[in-house]
Amino acid sequence: MSGGTTAVHPAAVVNPLADTAARLEAELELCAELGGAKYGLSLKKLARWDGRVAGLADRIAYVHHSRLFTLDDESAWPAERAALSRTLELAHEIRAPAILAVTGPAGSLRTWEQALAAFTAAYQPLADRAAALGVRVCVEQTNVLRQDVSFVSTLPDLALLAEASGVSVCLDMFWSWRERALTASLRACGPHVGLVQLADAVPTSVSMPDRVVPGDGVVPLGWLVEQVAAAGYRGYFDVELLGPRIDAEGARRALTRGVRYVSDLLYRSYPAEGPAGRTQP
Repeated sequence: MSGGTTAVHPAAVVNPLADTAARLEAELELCAELGGAKYGLSLKKLARWDGRVAGLADRIAYVHHSRLFTLDDESAWPAERAALSRTLELAHEIRAPAILAVTGPAGSLRTWEQALAAFTAAYQPLADRAAALGVRVCVEQTNVLRQDVSFVSTLPDLALLAEASGVSVCLDMFWSWRERALTASLRACGPHVGLVQLADAVPTSVSMPDRVVPGDGVVPLGWLVEQVAAAGYRGYFDVELLGPRIDAEGARRALTRGVRYVSDLLYRSYPAEGPAGRTQP
């Protein structure tokens, strides 16, 4: 696996969704406090920013694009392709190796296979452009209840999506850490992986979203990172925290604890990478 067309050290990333109201300046300051951690850039936060886009160069792990296509409405695809093209150009300009997105809803399409065929058709006109710019379009899996944003909910789904369409994938391990044959699925995703997301969970929660800071729950994050490392991945690990427990603690404090915890896991799982995989204490 590779972390993108440009080699990167395994490192934790500050995700922008923990506090949607936080200003971009404040979150970039947090990245600096965490030893120069990379940031996941939200287009909505960028729109509220007064700074120069060029000032973001080499500070961004990915640009968060959200959903890609309305899969059952081909008339919507030209505008959606244009939006993705703009995000690709932005990512290239600031030297971000990836875009993070979800497929978009299948809507009235009856089967998973129909949705896959529609996604492949919708994405193909931009596949060569993404490759030429050196930006990976990373599609993540979602909870099966979120049919409003995606039809992809497992790691095997992601592998099939990547093979059929040519997109890269983001492994959101919050949804998939209990999947059957996990290590085999990680190998199947193989070279398509451009991003990994980590968070923790508590077994008493039945709400969504309800993530907890890495290290506070029951997910075997150290073991998961070891499996991803063994599969050959050498890219960014996004610390995606959102939900009432994160709000109660405060996003900045939760992100600080989470990024430092994940950085320590990476330091242990990627010893050959040296201190580049670890933030400052």
